[in-house]
Amino acid sequence: MGETRNAYRILVGKPEGKRPQGRPRRRWVGNIRMDLREIGWDDMDWIDLAQDRDQWRALVNTVTDTNDNPPIFSLGAYSFDVAENTGRGARVGAVTARDMDEGVNGQVSYSVISDWANDVFSLNPQSGMFTLTARLDYEEVQHYIFVVQAQDSGRPSLSSTLTVYFNVVDLNDNAPLFDPMSYSNEVFENVTVGTSVVTVSATDLDSGENGRIVYSIGAGDEDNDFTIAQNGTIYTTRLLDRETKSLYNLVVVATDQAKLPQQCLSSTVQVGIATGYGLQDRVVGDRVPVGSRIFCSVHRLHRLWGSPTLLSNG
Repeated sequence: MGETRNAYRILVGKPEGKRPQGRPRRRWVGNIRMDLREIGWDDMDWIDLAQDRDQWRALVNTVTDTNDNPPIFSLGAYSFDVAENTGRGARVGAVTARDMDEGVNGQVSYSVISDWANDVFSLNPQSGMFTLTARLDYEEVQHYIFVVQAQDSGRPSLSSTLTVYFNVVDLNDNAPLFDPMSYSNEVFENVTVGTSVVTVSATDLDSGENGRIVYSIGAGDEDNDFTIAQNGTIYTTRLLDRETKSLYNLVVVATDQAKLPQQCLSSTVQVGIATGYGLQDRVVGDRVPVGSRIFCSVHRLHRLWGSPTLLSNG
């Protein structure tokens, strides 16, 4: 068991009963000579053997293949990138190994000997092909690591192992979400230009540019009285006048920066800003309604799977 008999034909074309002349054909020399050296034959023995058909015929019955070569992988390690929206059943990568032995000694099978995430990827033992068997989500797991073994069928068998890496590629599948906390502040109509009014905050679970957020004022500020910085803080850009406009309903947009061919995703929040009388106005006799209150309120406009829902935070 475990040995394969090799029938090398180096006397091709020589008629029976006649001693072969010269050396065997070159394409056979390398293989046979290597085997002979393994059992102790030197160059003089090889020359004599090549000239003597009877010696070769006796030797061909004794030279057999033993399982002395383990499978060797074509690479030292494998790494595959798999998009997180790849469907179940997709082929996502293959490993290959070669065994220099003959017959069953050179037959290679593959297996995963690590015990993590075997329910996410499956390995074909004959082809070495990996197939995706579960849903991927970059926000949950970014990398999968397996130890793969290539084993021959000899007795005893020989094997080799290596590491296979699967890297989940993030897609822009999460829109920015505004913080549900209550935003509030007070603003007077005579505050200086550049005064901060309120800061909004949104987060995006995606990575890289897919998760980088840019804020903008989408509506409600036709006269450009406000601007918003990239940290979400809203500032005044000029002096406010309650008599001209006492209430602003701003729509602030948070947009991620996904690159084509992916689409950018965004969410909005509604910010209500009311201007109140300043202290100087009270001194000069500007009309101040009894019980007036200076306030800034923020509403969260969050689009769920259905219609938009307006949630008041104060």
